[in-house]
Parts: sequence; structure tokens; C-alpha cells
Amino acid sequence: MRIEFFPDRSHDCPAILLCGCPSAGAKAVINAFRSLAEGEETEVALHQLTGVTPVGDIQLFARNAKGHERLQQLSSTLFHWCRNREGWLEAAELAEPMERSQ
Repeated sequence: MRIEFFPDRSHDCPAILLCGCPSAGAKAVINAFRSLAEGEETEVALHQLTGVTPVGDIQLFARNAKGHERLQQLSSTLFHWCRNREGWLEAAELAEPMERSQ
């Protein structure tokens, strides 16, 4: 699975694409989302997961956050994706087809 940043895709917020399935990376990302949803983790470096390949020097951290859900761009290659526990559960459910697709 790849993580790629498209700086010119959106005027409102950064556009990050997680693609390339099926793969061990997809399973690792889904497991990370579930771990965040269950409160086992408060932050996961998605770009460092087994089977995940960042395009360029992108660093994407998934974080548990109360309140406002957002994707923050902290530098040209550093991002924090913040959601609450319910949001991470939704992300895991939405990502499940990536693990099964052919």
C-alpha cells in the first residue's frame, strides 16, 4: 500500500491518498484504525507500518482527538490526521474493501 500527497488537489485541505490493494499494508492500516478506535493507541505512524510505502518523504500520523476531526499539514511532508474513536472505527470499516479487493 502507498501513501501519497497531492498538494494541488484541494483548496480546503491537503489531499492524501492511501492506495494499492490488496496488501499486507491494507491490513496493517485497518488494524491501526481499529487500535485507535479501541483506545489501545493514541497515535500511529501510518507511514511506518509494515507493507506501507510512503511516496517521497511523506509522514502521516493518525491520532485520537476529541472534538474537531481534521487533517493538519505541519510541513510540506508532515501530516496529522485527527479523528475521535468513533471516527477511527468508521475509517476501519470504510477501508475493509481494500484488504479484500483483487
